[in-house]
Amino acid sequence: MATQLWSIVVPEATTRTNLWTNPSVEIDTTGYAATGAGASIARILTSARFGIASLQLATGAATSEGVVTPSGTSGIPVASSTSHSFYLWLRRFAGGGNLTLQIAWYTAAGALISTSEATISPTADWTK
Repeated sequence: MATQLWSIVVPEATTRTNLWTNPSVEIDTTGYAATGAGASIARILTSARFGIASLQLATGAATSEGVVTPSGTSGIPVASSTSHSFYLWLRRFAGGGNLTLQIAWYTAAGALISTSEATISPTADWTK
C-alpha cells in the first residue's frame, strides 16, 4: 500500500465551547500522537483550513494507523446528560482509500460512556 498523507484540523468554535485545548495545532502538536507502526504526525504550515497550521498524518501499510488524543481521565470529560458534538476538517494529500474516525466518550472518572464511529472517503478538498 502506498504512503497516505492526511491533514487534519479541528477548528476553534466561535459560538460553542470548545473543550479541546489545542484544536488547531497553531503552536505545536501537544495532545496528539501517532498510533500504529508506520504512522507519524507533523504540524505543517503548507496547508491550513483555518489559521496557519494543520496536523498531517502520514500512514504506511498497516490498517490500524492514525492519530490519538488522551483518553480516560487524561482526556476531555463529558457528561452523558449533556449533548456534545465532534467535527473536523480534513483533506487527502496523497494516496487514497477510506478513513475511519472513532470517538470514545469518557466521564471525568475515566469511565467509557460510548463510542461513535464513521468511515469517510476524504478528497483533495477540505471537507467538514
